[in-house]
Amino acid sequence: MAIDGRSYSTFKVRGGTTLKIEYRDYAPSVTALAKEYAMHGYPERYAVFTEHQSDTSITGTKLREGALEEGIFISLVLRPTLLPAQASALGYLSVVAMTQALETYTSKKLGISWVSDIYCDGIKIGGTQVEGKLKDANSYDYIIVSFAVKTNETIFPPRLKDSVKKVFEKEKLSLLLLRKRNRFVFLL
Repeated sequence: MAIDGRSYSTFKVRGGTTLKIEYRDYAPSVTALAKEYAMHGYPERYAVFTEHQSDTSITGTKLREGALEEGIFISLVLRPTLLPAQASALGYLSVVAMTQALETYTSKKLGISWVSDIYCDGIKIGGTQVEGKLKDANSYDYIIVSFAVKTNETIFPPRLKDSVKKVFEKEKLSLLLLRKRNRFVFLL
């Protein structure tokens, strides 16, 4: 049910908890929304998702005034019990996880450049961003993990947009941050 251009879905995730996704027809920045939600106490695993946003800081797209970028933009609120030294791995893990997920839905070869950017055929198509707020020296109040990918049909075949959306719209979506021997892995 859409309310003011928003709709909500809830998915079961591994470990018996749920992931709530808020879909918006448009958002200036899903990262800024997720950060605002985190500061206002929204629960862990609350995600904001849109296909049209004006903030292009992750994809690096140059837009004319008032234009919107089309793509898949999602930000996730996490409230992990991680030490700051451990959390630094989230950036690397998120871009690798996203690249692997996208390669599942396209025949194109994707590459990662400078920590969090994803390229295809020499063109930046997206990336990830991680930011957080420390609670104290040993823990975080929240961490926001953001994912963005362009779905412009001049870069990819028209069917890619639908394929990329499936990454986030799977009926049995499963997202888990596993800690194994001080290594963290995202599972979709």
